[in-house]
Amino acid sequence: MMRAAFLGWLVALGLGLSSQPLLAHEKHKHNPLTPSVTPGDTQPVAIGGDDLPFTVGGPFSLIDQNGRTVTEADFLGRPFLVFFGYSNCEDFCPVGLQVMLEALDHLGARGAALQPVMITVDPDHDTPEVLAAFAAELDPRLTALTGTAESLASVRKAYHVNTKKLPPSILTEQTVFAHDSYLYLMGSKGEFLTLLPPILSASRMAEIIAAYLGAPQG
Repeated sequence: MMRAAFLGWLVALGLGLSSQPLLAHEKHKHNPLTPSVTPGDTQPVAIGGDDLPFTVGGPFSLIDQNGRTVTEADFLGRPFLVFFGYSNCEDFCPVGLQVMLEALDHLGARGAALQPVMITVDPDHDTPEVLAAFAAELDPRLTALTGTAESLASVRKAYHVNTKKLPPSILTEQTVFAHDSYLYLMGSKGEFLTLLPPILSASRMAEIIAAYLGAPQG
């Protein structure tokens, strides 16, 4: 399923997102995803896995910042948040990652059970060693994943993520990637729950996530 079709379904479901992909480092227009959450809501966001005629997510085999092979099975039993980005990113990646991690703080004990994940779109630069330093500086909770070009292309296809290599930055001479900047909330069985844009505040993101995770355990 093409990304345009994915976003077309979001628009059809009333999320008000642009029909164009949300790409970091490229000019775009969009409206925030700001669903209404009230106590007792079971579907606080208009889109979920059951709303789509195609799957989001699936099997993958990548390498984490410690050089360990990681598959989707490693996340079974706990919900996780997935963000596609890269360590040299100077635009949406720092924003999206920071909001994601701050949302975990807002969630308290439930946030501790939620695994934050970044999957790189720049494997040539983002080796396990680079990602280890990146994750250690950003937040030790983060699992940062890389892999071969083929394995990363496969996981991007599974999540319907677009990426495009742009000319190097004039100021830094670093490679720049345009890429979709959504966060994917996945359930404890690996199922897609909902899509979150990085423009949400951390507290708002936490509110939406909490509604999907349900009442705290214990």
